[in-house]
Amino acid sequence: MISKLPIKNELLKHAEAAEVNLRKETTFSSVEYLVSYFTEVVNEREMDALELEFSKYHIEELNQEILSSPRMDVCWDKISKLVNVNGSVKYKVLPKIMLAVFPVVPHSNAAAEHIFNENATGFRSNLGTETLNVLIVEKIKMGAYRENCYEKKFPKKQLESAKYATFNKFKLGAARGRG
Repeated sequence: MISKLPIKNELLKHAEAAEVNLRKETTFSSVEYLVSYFTEVVNEREMDALELEFSKYHIEELNQEILSSPRMDVCWDKISKLVNVNGSVKYKVLPKIMLAVFPVVPHSNAAAEHIFNENATGFRSNLGTETLNVLIVEKIKMGAYRENCYEKKFPKKQLESAKYATFNKFKLGAARGRG
């Protein structure tokens, strides 16, 4: 597991800040890290407001409707709609940075199920569970490290092995009248 999962990834460590139930243990340094990672979400002028909002969020007692939500993106959507007594929005900047985390960091198994279903159809139905697990872990790891699959470099021997396996699969299918 240690060799396959991005356990030491800084983004994943600081992404815990998005977990509403851990807000009392979260520090602003994690939020600052997220801002440095997602540079296009919060600009320099919003940093003071972000720190003030985080301080309020850190000590505020959130209602049970927010805390009981099974998905963190739903929690943050609800938090973004909270208003002060005067009717102004309580949290304008903080939800922006927290909601930016969710497309990058898996927060449910829905993405894994989607990838599994996508890869377990047609020709790919012959992939073993171990191969599918490795593919899913690799996809998540690449997302966490902001890598693109089309830029990945593979050893020549591995590419030759993949081509050989694919060729034999199609050759076998054609011999059975499927190709």
